[in-house]
Amino acid sequence: MSTALRRTVSIAAVGVTALMLLGACSPPAEPEPTAAPAGGPAPTETAAPAFPTTVVHSEGETTLEEAPEHIFTFGAEQTDSLLALGIGPVASGGGSLGPWQEEAIGSLGVGVVPTIDPLDGDTLADAEAVSPDVIVTALPFHPFDMDPTSWLAFYNDLPEVAPTIRPALSALDSPSFSSSNSWRETLLQMGQIVGHVPEAEAHLASIDDSLAAHAVAHPEFAGKTIAVISPQGGSVAYSKSNTAVAALLEQLGFTYADDSTVAYNSESYNGKVYYLWADDVEQLDTDVLIYIGDPVGAPYWVTFVEASATGADGVIHYPGFLDEPTLGMIAPTALSVPWAVDAFVADLAASIGAP
Repeated sequence: MSTALRRTVSIAAVGVTALMLLGACSPPAEPEPTAAPAGGPAPTETAAPAFPTTVVHSEGETTLEEAPEHIFTFGAEQTDSLLALGIGPVASGGGSLGPWQEEAIGSLGVGVVPTIDPLDGDTLADAEAVSPDVIVTALPFHPFDMDPTSWLAFYNDLPEVAPTIRPALSALDSPSFSSSNSWRETLLQMGQIVGHVPEAEAHLASIDDSLAAHAVAHPEFAGKTIAVISPQGGSVAYSKSNTAVAALLEQLGFTYADDSTVAYNSESYNGKVYYLWADDVEQLDTDVLIYIGDPVGAPYWVTFVEASATGADGVIHYPGFLDEPTLGMIAPTALSVPWAVDAFVADLAASIGAP
């Protein structure tokens, strides 16, 4: 049965297994090089048009006949990726941990971007009201301390509003969990959606150049082992080496601590965090330990951190609770990293001191 879709965007809902079979088909023909006259310059390849394009993602594939003009982004990485490419969403959901979204929206002059989120009581009718050409989402979020039924129903039913693009398979560790480079893959996916792949690649290259420049400017970082912890209720969350922040810290020259020998009470459902009890905290032995918490207003865990091997022989960096530059690196997006990295590095360098 054929379905007429809003504007000129079309979708092919194909299962992941079917995509694997399609991958065995012959690829489309390469553009023919432009012939050059005898004795003239070497031939050049004609650039392939950006559209139509087929976006392969974790729930199938979506074919876009032309660049969508009205995009509803549902997820911080998705919203920030679109903004990083100089385009404002028609609406956004999924929140943001820092001011980078607001600043980017202001610089683009797109006015107020409405937020649509079932956690705020919004429904599919609110999404329909902004008439999106396409919806780009993060993985489903399972909120704590509430019945997730209404939230998941909203998420699962978004394709009823407009063609919906889920995260790329390359952005996932498993069907349910994002990888440590998901924010990078999200930007590249958004570049394909809006026809700005070169700009997306250039943006990532600029971030990598900035991280490399900081590593050169701070030789005291080189080779030092580092880890990130954060008090959470009755335990301490220890970010493992497969997290996005670990990858960023290594780009700055650090060596993220080997977590294979860390004694822990339990592990997070996504396999990226260990939860430590008080006695477990005392085992920590890194050159640098980033403590994301309030050491003054909530000093309980500081006692155990200071009693650790790191407290005796290393450096404990206390950026404070909800410090925005730190959050921009802990939960990175295409906007948060360039916004946060200079202040984050300066603050960390001040704690470590000159070599």
